[in-house]
Amino acid sequence: MYLQEAIDTFEELKKYKYSIKTTKYGELELEFLNHHFKHLFGIHKLELLIPKSVTNASALYRYLKKNHDKFEDQISLQIKNDIQLEDRIIHFNKINLLLSATDLKMFKQHYIKHGSQFSSDYILYSDELNIHLMLGIRHTNQLSVSVFPASWMVDTRYDTPFVIRGIPAVTDVLISKKLK
Repeated sequence: MYLQEAIDTFEELKKYKYSIKTTKYGELELEFLNHHFKHLFGIHKLELLIPKSVTNASALYRYLKKNHDKFEDQISLQIKNDIQLEDRIIHFNKINLLLSATDLKMFKQHYIKHGSQFSSDYILYSDELNIHLMLGIRHTNQLSVSVFPASWMVDTRYDTPFVIRGIPAVTDVLISKKLK
């Protein structure tokens, strides 16, 4: 259910390279790779019975992809007590919506706000469908235009999510995608 849908979404995201253009920050190149799934979906926040032979994030993604049906019930039970994690997992398929949103904004995260673990260089944001969708992206290194998806967050409860409150938005954001 949730895991299979997330894997299907992630497989679609991996087919493309995304070009993010802004007048303020220039052009950034975003790419989704197997090892990004663990953190984006929130696997690190779940207690799943994973074999010890699965030793890195890419291997974990491949294992979950082959064995997703073993984990659906575990995930469903664990997210019931954590609204943030539940939002993140249930709305994982909306990453595609965010990357094609007409109201896309970008925020530069200069520091991590007290009480938040959301850490990125930039936050792509949309509130289409009255759901706050946020994809944190980070530079692969400070001299590169390459960025990777560092975190995924969904907020269905507040008017302005805490992590972007008080940060000025860049609204001239254009995303295009091309097949790898």
